[in-house]
This record gives sequence, C-alpha cells and structure tokens, in this order.
Amino acid sequence: MILEILYTLLVATAGYVLVSYCIQLKRLKEYPPGPWPLPIIGNLHLISSEPHKALSRLGKKYGPVMSFSFGSQRFVVIQGIKEARETLITKGLSFAGRPQDNFAGQLISHGNKDILFADYNPALKAMRKIAHGALKAYGDGLVELEHSVLEEAEALFKRFDMKNGEGFDPWKELGLSVANVICAIIFGKRYSEDDPELQYILEAITLIFSFDPAAPVSHLAFLRLLPNASVSNLKRGIEMRDNVLAKVLKEHKETYDPGNLRDFTDFILSEAKKQELEDKAENLIDDINLQQILSDLFTAGFETTTTALTWCFAILARYPDVQQRVAEERRKVIGDRMPRLDDRGNLPYFEAVIQESLRMGSVTPIAVPHKTLHDTECNGHKIPAGTEVWYNLWSLHYDEKEWNEPYCFKPERFLDNEGKFMRAADQSFLPFGAGRRVCIGEALARMELFTFLSSILYRYNIVSDGGLPVLDGPPAIILKPKPFKIKLIQH
Repeated sequence: MILEILYTLLVATAGYVLVSYCIQLKRLKEYPPGPWPLPIIGNLHLISSEPHKALSRLGKKYGPVMSFSFGSQRFVVIQGIKEARETLITKGLSFAGRPQDNFAGQLISHGNKDILFADYNPALKAMRKIAHGALKAYGDGLVELEHSVLEEAEALFKRFDMKNGEGFDPWKELGLSVANVICAIIFGKRYSEDDPELQYILEAITLIFSFDPAAPVSHLAFLRLLPNASVSNLKRGIEMRDNVLAKVLKEHKETYDPGNLRDFTDFILSEAKKQELEDKAENLIDDINLQQILSDLFTAGFETTTTALTWCFAILARYPDVQQRVAEERRKVIGDRMPRLDDRGNLPYFEAVIQESLRMGSVTPIAVPHKTLHDTECNGHKIPAGTEVWYNLWSLHYDEKEWNEPYCFKPERFLDNEGKFMRAADQSFLPFGAGRRVCIGEALARMELFTFLSSILYRYNIVSDGGLPVLDGPPAIILKPKPFKIKLIQH
C-alpha cells in the first residue's frame, strides 16, 4: 500500500515536472536568445561562483540582451550600455517595476515596503517623494554634511596614527567612520568606536550584505526547506537592523518638533506629514514604510560607500604614481590646505580617480532586478510583461568594446582633451543605475567619497603591505575586494 502511494506520488511529480518543462520550452521563443534550460534547475549549472562574470561570458555568445533560466523562471539580462540606456531611460517606465517574489528582497524590505524593492506604484512614488524631499531639505545644508564627514575624518586620522606605520586591513576603520557619518545624519549622534550599539549596527549590516542574491536558494524554493547558514545570517541581520531603526523612529516621533528638525529622520517625518495631507484618505505610507526608507539609506549607504572607499585604497596602493599626480594637482590648484567640498570642480584628475575606481570596483556588480510592466522590447528582442530583468553593471564597466584595456586603472578615461572632468554621460558607466530607479543616495555617496578620500590623501600616502591588493572579490550583494593590508605614510 505504502509503495503504491509512493509510486503514485513519484509518477505525479514526474508528470508535473515534465509538463512544466514542456511549457517552459514552448515559451522560450517569447524571450531574447539564451542557453537551453534543463528541467528543474534551468541554467543554474552555467553559473559559477562569480555570477557577474559567468553572465558576461554568456553575453559574448548570446548578445547584450539575453535570456536565462533559474529553475522554471525565465528572465532577461542586459549587458550592453546602449541596451541599458534604452531600457532604463528611453523606455524607463516599461522597465520600472520590481519583481515581487525576490527572496532576499522580500525579507530585507518586509514584503517590498521600501524604495529599493517596491514595485512601481503610488506607494513607491510617495516614498521617493518623501525621501527626495528630506534629502533636499537636509542636504541644502551641505556645509553641515561636510562638517560631519570632516569630524569623522579627524577621528579616523587618530586611529590611523595609532597604527604607528604597521600594516592593517582598512575595511574596519573606514567602516567605522562611514557608519558614524550615517548615524549622525539619521540618528543625529555619533558613537565612540567601541560603543556596543555601533558594533551591533555594523554586525547587522555585515550579516545582511554577506548574502549572495544569485545563490540557488534565492531561486529554488525547495532549497529553503533545508538548513542554510547564509539565510539564517540574513534573517538575523534583518532582525538586528529592525531593532535599531524601530527604536530610532519611535524616539523621534515622540520628540518631534516641526520647528526644530534635528536630523534626516526628523526631515523624513516632516515630509511624511506633508505627504499625508496630500494623500488624504489614501493611507499610502505607514510606519513600516518610513522605517524602510531609513533602512535604505542606513544599510545600502553604509555598505556601498565603505566598499567604494576600500576599492580606492586597494587601487591606489597599486598605483603610487596616481597618488603623486593627485598631490601635484592639489598643490597646484589649492596650495597646501586640506581640500574642501567646494573644490570639487577644480580638481578634475582627482574626480577622475574616484570615477575610475567606481568603474573598476563595480561595487554593485548586478543591480537590484527590474521588472517589465507590460509587453515591450529591447534592441528588437521581445520581452513579455512581468519579466524579471537583470542589469550586469560589472559587464558594462569591463566591456572591451567600450573600454580600452578595461582591467587597467586609467583615470584619464574621464578627462577630455583639455583635461576637464567628464561625467561619463556617453560612456559605459552606471555605478548608481539610471532612470526612474536611480539610486536616491548618489549625491550623498559622491560627497562622502570626495571628502573622505581627499582628506586622507592630503595627510597620507597609501602603501601596500605584504603584496599588492588583488582587484577582485568574492560574490555577494556588494562586491568587495579580497582582504588586503596597507601602510599609511604621513606626509
């Protein structure tokens, strides 16, 4: 009897898999070209431990617009700058959605209730309006933002000087400073480096960003029934983050004074109240949405900026001649004083160094997935409504058709014939995305990168210790360079 039941279940399961596979194969003609999927796993066997590189290799065979299968789901990968701009800008509305079944995204955003993972709908528009309004109002005082970064830079210098010329991994020290800037912006306070609450915050962010969104468990639901350390760490990091942000939001609501806006959280509450009056009875935004807006700045802002600075350290340790040229430009343009934010337009080579570091680092190798809102096409290829679309930003930044010697560090790529800085409007370069889902924190991130790095290079030379840093890193949501050590030689 038991054997008969098992046999029936086995036959039924095999039948279901076979029918599903046949339907999947029949629908392949609705998508751009791509590899033939296998039953159950799709094309997972073609993905290496470095998904951005594996997809880039496949793109050379199938083209800059290709399709690919995770399990039975077919999705599209964009890997050319022409196609990226067509879909993100020219046809931005058609590609502005977010898949609502993204495993990690649903967990991180509590069911897609933030800006990063929300679908394109009225709630998203309201959240972006609140965030943009708060950033503009708070960011109007760029002097205050710069002051926060410079205050942290001084604390960072003290920790650097305590190394006494010994080699160290810069990630932790840079992370402490970036975290404190973000805490000053959001919470209105900074922490000492050994404060337990700050360490708790850093641990939460590390756990969240150690998860690899391209891992099989993200796309094959049955794998989530098995014990998985990376999923457990992700959930623990989210819980820890929520504990901090819920407390912050509660305290700010209880002490909110519209006549005395203290920090970004107060500005968020102020903009939310304006939005509430506009929405009237729609109730588009609740406390979870507000908490998730803070989370987007808090988690993504910390990890991406820290990682970008770490890439700058890794690259500059390999190129002492670049550091020398940065110093020469600084002395020629502004003399012997420390650079300020309003020097940005006058230091083109230094800005090009940051830009080229963002290209080589490709901090977000694969952008947060988009979704088509209706039937559309790209470069002549039809793409059905509801299709998940991936943008391989790493592939854009290392495209040999667009960049001469892409694996070499050449800041001159971003200088015109007169030596003026170019903002890469026509180049294969999208570190912050583009169009309707562009990163809302781009201006803040660029300000932090300029201020931190210019202050550090004003005071120190970055020298490799124990071998040159490797300009590559393990796969995860954020692409970090492999651990390395440097020494800082004070000028």
